[in-house]
Formats: sequence, structure tokens, C-alpha cells
Amino acid sequence: MRNLSDFSDGLKRLLLSLEPPEKDYQVDASKLMVVRNVHDALLREGYPVSMSQAEEIWSAYSFNKYAGWMMGGETVEDALSAVIELCDDIENGENHIDL
Repeated sequence: MRNLSDFSDGLKRLLLSLEPPEKDYQVDASKLMVVRNVHDALLREGYPVSMSQAEEIWSAYSFNKYAGWMMGGETVEDALSAVIELCDDIENGENHIDL
């Protein structure tokens, strides 16, 4: 099984690309579950990000897959798998977000 730590360079590049956290940021209700799962997945792995940054990460994942907003991320594990896939793409594959 792949771990986030396997793609530390991609993760570093992703995290450095994030905008500063937005104070009092309100996530659209239709995106809240996915954004919270991305947030919680990264926090569990030791990478605290804000909700605005978690939304930015899922948006980057979606854009990298040529989508406006990808389906998925219904669980923390699914969200983590998507972040790992994005970091893998940043390092080794389809990197359409120019990181």
C-alpha cells in the first residue's frame, strides 16, 4: 500500500503552492464532506492544513484529472488515497497543475 511519505517531494511541492489560510472561511455545503475528509486525512498524517487549503488541494486534484470537482473523498481514507495519487502525479506522472 502506498503511503503519503512515499511522495514527500510531491507533497512538499503541493503544500508550498497553497494560499495562506483564510480566516473564517466557509466551505460550500456541497463540498463540505470532501473538504473535511481531506483536512482530517492530512491532519492524521501530521500535516495540518486549513479548510480553505483542504478545498484548494481537492480542487488541484480535480483539475489534475480534468474535472471541475471530482466525485470521491467520501471517507478520510478515500480522501487520503486521492491526495497520495495527486502527490504521485506531481512527482512522476500526469502533472497538469504545473508543480
